[in-house]
Amino acid sequence: MNTDQKPSYIELLRYFFPIALQAASQSVTYPLVGVIASNGTGGPSELAGLAQSNSIMFLIGTLGAGLITTGMVYGRTKGGFRQFIKVNNWITILVFVLQGICALPGISHCLFSKIMGLSGALEAYAIQAFAATLPLHVLFFMRNPYQVILYLKKETMIASLATIGRIVFTLSITPVFCYFKLAGVVWAAVALAIGVLLEVVISWFFAR
Repeated sequence: MNTDQKPSYIELLRYFFPIALQAASQSVTYPLVGVIASNGTGGPSELAGLAQSNSIMFLIGTLGAGLITTGMVYGRTKGGFRQFIKVNNWITILVFVLQGICALPGISHCLFSKIMGLSGALEAYAIQAFAATLPLHVLFFMRNPYQVILYLKKETMIASLATIGRIVFTLSITPVFCYFKLAGVVWAAVALAIGVLLEVVISWFFAR
């Protein structure tokens, strides 16, 4: 550790605040797409099904929870960054396959009915949402290398702008989806995926 460097409190806050803002804002998009889910034919049951599905999806996603931190530690050299990308890709595949297996008919029924105690329409909506959100983890993990690059460059404000862009975009498309009757858990998952894809593109653009 280089003891000669002593950043000011302002510099530390300038680096930290956008990260804190980004972390806090991550959860904002889920209530927004919840509006799309609750406007489906099942009403509140679809929203509840989406919420139950997300709880399992988030649990599986914790397998890659420390990837950005790992990239910031080991990605400071070209060789280290290449290795980080390999690890990121392998965990992406692992999480996708694991959720895909859990989304299979018999297994998903066991998961949501036998273990979580859901039944009837609520179970059906949770299973639909769980299968429909399969691309989400892939998109989130695709974003990781670009976010790491921005963090290492101390461009945390730009990194947070990508997330804020996703929120603003999701906010803008939610009424559009509802107006055209594109509602329910599947369309809610589609709206989430489009928003994250936009975040990936913005992160890639600024990390080039």
